[in-house]
Amino acid sequence: FGTRGEHTWYPDVVHAHDWLVAHPAIALAEFFDVPLVSTIHATEAGRHSGWVSGAISRHVHAAESWLVRESDSLITCSASMGDEIVELFGPGLAETHVIRNGIDSAAWPFARRTAHDGPARLLFLGRLEYEKGVQDAIAALPRIRRTHPGTRLVIAGDGTQRDWLGEQARKHKVLKAVDFVGRLDHAELVQLLHTVDAAVLPSHYEPFGIVALEAAATGTPLVTSNVGGLGEAVIDGETGVSFPPHDVAALAAAVRTVLDDPAAAQRRAVAARERLNHDFDWHTVAAETAQVYLAAKRGEREPLPRRPIVEHALPDR
Repeated sequence: FGTRGEHTWYPDVVHAHDWLVAHPAIALAEFFDVPLVSTIHATEAGRHSGWVSGAISRHVHAAESWLVRESDSLITCSASMGDEIVELFGPGLAETHVIRNGIDSAAWPFARRTAHDGPARLLFLGRLEYEKGVQDAIAALPRIRRTHPGTRLVIAGDGTQRDWLGEQARKHKVLKAVDFVGRLDHAELVQLLHTVDAAVLPSHYEPFGIVALEAAATGTPLVTSNVGGLGEAVIDGETGVSFPPHDVAALAAAVRTVLDDPAAAQRRAVAARERLNHDFDWHTVAAETAQVYLAAKRGEREPLPRRPIVEHALPDR
């Protein structure tokens, strides 16, 4: 940041995060006549499988489009997220930089899995929303229990789909094998991660999936869908086991792969933890972000013409 005169402060760059701050960010960038850098973490269309219906969703989508097209530089947390905003709002957007989310590994202590008596325990952690795919983990549980009797699924988190997920567990006749534990504090979550056999993250839509990093940091073997950012955060066969989204049979097979060979699961968990220290370190994230600021300040790309906010039609998806 700099000064214009002895007592006047002004920014060199304005950095916006998602649509909620679109109006003040664009206004400030125009007022100070400085570049606007925007990080797009997700899109309304992506969260709703390509559909934007209802007044609120249309407003959010329009604000996202306005912010993206007003920006002089864009940041996304994954390459797939970059492709998504081009598909929705392009072409002709500012340059997009992929900067992964970071994690403080020290806050998530690593623990090797140890052999234990009794049935296997699987864990889902995150928001209980349809796009997180928790219903697929519930649907896969009967198949998993046929080869691994007694396996339980712990679901940590809350959201709008909590009651519906309970109905799904009843429908698949595994209600007594599913434990809804709600939101946990940090210490409780770490303790739980240290005791389960695998973290199962079956998202249908996931721009990044930072919970995968948190689980990996604790040494928990990962079973994840390969959608969006999860497909980049988890390397199938190296740092976890992946499967296509919506595929219940493939999800069950991936879980069996982990449960059938604990030694291999441990090796993948160690590799996942080691990868955190260089690919997802906060110092790396900060350095990459600073480079985007500097490039924007130097004006290495001509900004797009300023446009008023408008409602944009969605492309076919």
